[in-house]
Formats: sequence, structure tokens, C-alpha cells
Amino acid sequence: MKTKIKNLKSQEDGAAFAQAINPKKEPLTIEKLRTFPGCEHYNDEEAERVVQTINQYALILFECVSKAKVVHLPDTNNISYLNPIKKKAS
Repeated sequence: MKTKIKNLKSQEDGAAFAQAINPKKEPLTIEKLRTFPGCEHYNDEEAERVVQTINQYALILFECVSKAKVVHLPDTNNISYLNPIKKKAS
């Protein structure tokens, strides 16, 4: 089965896609990895390294997110990031 990757536009889209491709929350295997576009050519050793790297990355992300603190920003509706405010010359 070939896995088709969708264009994800929100966190909800990402969660729904993850649920759709792995509803039982099974660990990634080299066989499953090879179903993703661009991953078909990996030999067993390469695929195992990719799977291990993805698992390590997921653990790092989980650790960072679990330690994250919520930072409330002031109202930024009036700030233009395309045209930042320039300081006046003194």
C-alpha cells in the first residue's frame, strides 16, 4: 500500500492525517517507511537508520513540548511583519 502525503494546513489536519495513516499507533517499521514517497529505495540498513532517527527526533520533540511554557503575547494585530517599524534617526 502506497501512502499519499496530504497538504496539511493546521494542527488538526496533522492529527487527522496521523490518525488515518496509523490508527492503532503502531511503531514505524522499515516496511511501513518504504510505503512513503521517496523512501522506497532504502536498503534494510538505511531504512533502519531512518526509523531510528525519526524515533529519536520524536522523543526530542516530546521532551521539548512537555517542558514548554505558555507565553502570552500582547495584541499583535497592528504589527506588520512585512513592513517593520523603523527607528527614527536621532
